[in-house]
Amino acid sequence: MILGLILTTLWTLQTTVPQVPDGRYALVVSGISGEPAYATKFHDVSVTLIDALVTRYGMGQDHVHYLAEKVDRDPKRIKARSTRANLLQTLSQLGDRVSDGDLVFIVFIGHGSVNRGEARFNLPGPDLTAGDLATALQPFTEQTVVIVQATSASGDFLAPLAGPGRIVMTATKTGLERNETTFIYPFVQALADSTAGADVDKDNRVSMLEAFRYATTEVARAYKEEKRLLSEHALLDDDGDGNGTADPALDATEGDGVVARRISLMLRTSAVAQSDTAVARLMGTQASLERQINALRGRKAGMARAEYDRAMEDLLVRLAEVSAEIRRRTGAEK
Repeated sequence: MILGLILTTLWTLQTTVPQVPDGRYALVVSGISGEPAYATKFHDVSVTLIDALVTRYGMGQDHVHYLAEKVDRDPKRIKARSTRANLLQTLSQLGDRVSDGDLVFIVFIGHGSVNRGEARFNLPGPDLTAGDLATALQPFTEQTVVIVQATSASGDFLAPLAGPGRIVMTATKTGLERNETTFIYPFVQALADSTAGADVDKDNRVSMLEAFRYATTEVARAYKEEKRLLSEHALLDDDGDGNGTADPALDATEGDGVVARRISLMLRTSAVAQSDTAVARLMGTQASLERQINALRGRKAGMARAEYDRAMEDLLVRLAEVSAEIRRRTGAEK
């Protein structure tokens, strides 16, 4: 019986990852613009993303944090100025709020640079270094953390940020690609526009892997149409080894892309769940357990085999039991 439940659970993990608002948090940070044209572009794409998080994905407004160069540009959305101190404080506060298995989605929009051998996100006042960010994210060990570093010269952020339970995307492959990047615009389009065609497998959810692949495809297409040499090469790392992949396969079974394929911002609920609070709570538990399984897989290399197997078996059994109860309550097993 248990074996059958575990096999069913493994199949489920390959296809869907239900999400619930209570377990999802987002931080969008727009850095220093340098000139009015960039200020407008950075703000517009940030707002498009934030509005999609709230309206399309159903995140609570108190779970979505937007830091930007000038608060008075949009005081209803912008929580604080995007200084290094405010950014680190916001991450610290998030660390106090999140629970095991939650999803934390962090996006950096703007300019980047490399100074004295260290990657930097350019902010009003002191810049945020890759080391600063890596330290600030240390408390997020039991969450699935998605980091989209979409600035120029962002490639050097990848290795310091990679780790278990993390999906890290950078707009460039190294810190030497210092021209303006365009990755963030199609990436946000993939998440915000249901007609964009990013949902390749037609399961009514855009996974992080689908959004990444859509963005890289659109970037390459735009450069080709404009007859320009491609000067930005985005990377994705989700196996924690710090070595990003430019073209992770949609059907990957190992290496980069496996975790990103399962993670989506979409809230997956049935009509029954919307009217049945017990089912909604069960789906919340289901989502949390699935993210804990993803995080545990990321820590496998540093665990004793017996310890890993026991922990994984416990999570799979609990998830199978919850999934079976959801099917029973919603009539899905009839």
